[in-house]
Formats: sequence, C-alpha cells, structure tokens
Amino acid sequence: MVVRAFAVMGGTFDPVHNGHLQTAREAAAQLGVDKVLLLPSRQPPHRASPGRLPEQRLAMLKLAVAGDSRLTIDDRELHRAGPSFTVDTLESLRKEVGCNVSVSMMLGLDAFALLPSWYRWQDVLRLVNVVVLARPGAEDLSGELVDLIAERHQPPSALRDIPSGALTRVQTTQLPISSTLIRTDLEAGLSVYGSLPTAVIAYIREHHLYV
Repeated sequence: MVVRAFAVMGGTFDPVHNGHLQTAREAAAQLGVDKVLLLPSRQPPHRASPGRLPEQRLAMLKLAVAGDSRLTIDDRELHRAGPSFTVDTLESLRKEVGCNVSVSMMLGLDAFALLPSWYRWQDVLRLVNVVVLARPGAEDLSGELVDLIAERHQPPSALRDIPSGALTRVQTTQLPISSTLIRTDLEAGLSVYGSLPTAVIAYIREHHLYV
C-alpha cells in the first residue's frame, strides 16, 4: 500500500494501555490517515526516564498492536542516545517519506500547552501537522498558542491533503486510566484488567514488572 497520509503518537508507553490505543484509533478515523506510528521515547526531555527498559516497553507495544494493521511501531528513538527530541525524530521521518506525504503528530492538550518550550518547536510545525487531542472543559493556553490555532486551524479531514503546517483538534473518548495510575495499581497488587490488553498484562506478570 502506498501511504498518502499517516499520523504519529509519541510517549513512554510505560505501560501502553487501552486509552492510548483507543485514542490512536479514533483520531486516525477522524483524520482519515492510512496508519498511525506509535513512537516510544527512550529519554523524554521534559520528564524523568521511564522505569522500564526500552526493550520491555517495546515488547508490550508489539503485543498491544498485534492484529491491528492501522497501528504500527517505530522504535527509532529507542536506538538513539541522549534525550528524544521530537524534531530530530520528525526530520528523520521526513527524509524517509519525502515532503509530499501528510504527516500529523497527535498531542494531548497538556503536551500542546507546553509546545513553545520544546527544542526547535517552530521547526516541528514545519515538518508536520499538529493534532490536538482536545478534552472537555476550559483550556489554559497561552496567547501565542491561541493565535497559532486561529492562524493554522483546519478541519480534521483536510489534513490528509496537507503535508505539514496545519493544526486541528479532535475529540476522542476519554477513558479514566493513565500509565501513572496503572503503575500505582500494579505496585499495590490491584487488578488492571480492562485497562490493558490481556497480552500486555500477561507479559507484565511473566516478567514481574511494576512490583
């Protein structure tokens, strides 16, 4: 299949959970993209390094997306030393796919609010479209970001025909789970069934993670 448009979703995925997967699938459907690349980060610049090894987080991701042809994994950040700067990853992707393919980066509202603090953040906008995963309620965004939305906003379906530089918002189902809460429950010996794919739970139990 010739890929005309795809989206990327980064994160530590420590562990990957059903909220990640549902958000990726729902946003992909609204954008009309051919696939979503899940990009596990080795060392996020704005937060502490994940507690699990890169190969463990990658193994859980592979189990989580097995059988879903729209979700694929790109592990390039796990093989690069130092902080996982998004702009470096996107420049690498662009060299592979060229300048005409539509590439859209999904960001939660919290991450989008911090975008101006990112390394070379304006180059990120040159390389991809930005998809803000909106949440109900008030938004606490800087004037700079409010202006950015006003200048670049397009409906989700339009991004498929725009290689980069546009911005849109999509609403996805908000599940009451997070990796932080799941880690806390696992460390306490509580059940996490329903929050994680069963294959991921089995891997966690087999390898005694989060204990």
